[in-house]
Amino acid sequence: MSLKGTTSRGAIAPAATLPTAGNAVETRSLPGFSDADSCVADNCDLLSLARPRKADMTGSLLADREIVVAMITPLGCPADETENAFKDAFARHDYRCKTLRISMLLDEEVPDEAVVSTASDPERLMDKGDLFRQQYNSDGACAYMAAQRIAMQREEDTGDPTKHRTRHVTLVRSLKTPGEVRVLRQIYGPRVVVVGVSASHEARRVELIKELRRSLDKDEAVGRASRLLERDEKDERPRFGQRTRDAFQLADAFVVVGSSEDRSTVDRFVD
Repeated sequence: MSLKGTTSRGAIAPAATLPTAGNAVETRSLPGFSDADSCVADNCDLLSLARPRKADMTGSLLADREIVVAMITPLGCPADETENAFKDAFARHDYRCKTLRISMLLDEEVPDEAVVSTASDPERLMDKGDLFRQQYNSDGACAYMAAQRIAMQREEDTGDPTKHRTRHVTLVRSLKTPGEVRVLRQIYGPRVVVVGVSASHEARRVELIKELRRSLDKDEAVGRASRLLERDEKDERPRFGQRTRDAFQLADAFVVVGSSEDRSTVDRFVD
């Protein structure tokens, strides 16, 4: 089930040291992945681990399969409350909900020295995501990484990466490209639900400035926040940059953070 260049933990890692910023990036391939938007499921071991068997797609058998809720969260969006609302709603139905952050996986797999050292934390993670997608020549590479980590956690919990955990939900934060949405749907089929979590542009700007102020002065934080928000929505520079706005259009459901309907929307969705 391992992707090319995996570590002993099984998470995606390059076979050689990642290049430093500014150097050429070696392109690696994902098994069964012919380009940024398509995947040959029958040739990908990871898909066979995660995809439900046909017999499990009907009747009560589906309740015993794991569920994946993938959140698309624009930069600066204060989505912790929405995450907690999902956990509370699933708990009322006796489902255990565990969060998996793609940003955490990127920090594990892409060393800091591979990106610009002077970048702020949000910018550093953006650069790592761009580099990771470029390495594997796929704007869905981060979704494969998340799916593989889910399979690893399943193996840790059950002793078998193909055995699904009963009444278990993995909450994935956060998708940033249309390719990531497509890859998760190809892997999990009807067991994945993609949720777009939004907030007003001003609310996101204010939250981002607060985060940037940890390492920058006020004027620089304000200027950089505007640039980063634009880059997050649609990065026009690299082929494998973030395109949160385009990914958002592919969501199955939408939640507005801070609205009076926030928790009730999540409750209705889960129920």
